[in-house]
Amino acid sequence: GCVGLEDTVRAITTPFLEAALCSGPEWRDYTILLSRMMYTVDMQKFEEFIARVDPVAREFVTWIREAVPEVPISRIAYGYQFMIGCIVDACVMEERDRVGHISDGAMHSGDFEILKEHIIAFLVGGLKSLFALTDTRATTGDPVG
Repeated sequence: GCVGLEDTVRAITTPFLEAALCSGPEWRDYTILLSRMMYTVDMQKFEEFIARVDPVAREFVTWIREAVPEVPISRIAYGYQFMIGCIVDACVMEERDRVGHISDGAMHSGDFEILKEHIIAFLVGGLKSLFALTDTRATTGDPVG
């Protein structure tokens, strides 16, 4: 049967979040390296990075398309890119207890389950909002049928 959007987001995000936040310093270092490569100004390095991550990105975009076949591919591509940026940033900032700092201590980093559930809720809500846009300028690309 068809897998829904939330289950798809969970399947994409949970393994990375778990590895980055629960598997030791080598994964934290990898996440920081990943963020640096994502935002490098060196176009040659960026192209090399993209060549390595595109096969996985395309697979995940396919998963999202299967969950929401009525959504134009352009929206799915934007949504995926926003999702990846959010996940990587959350992992990097979790190490630095950014949430604890900006909440004046009301919440602290370190609880994987809380972070996972918050980020999945945020991502699913954001994707649903993005996918519901009606401005035709933002829908370049054919819906999957």
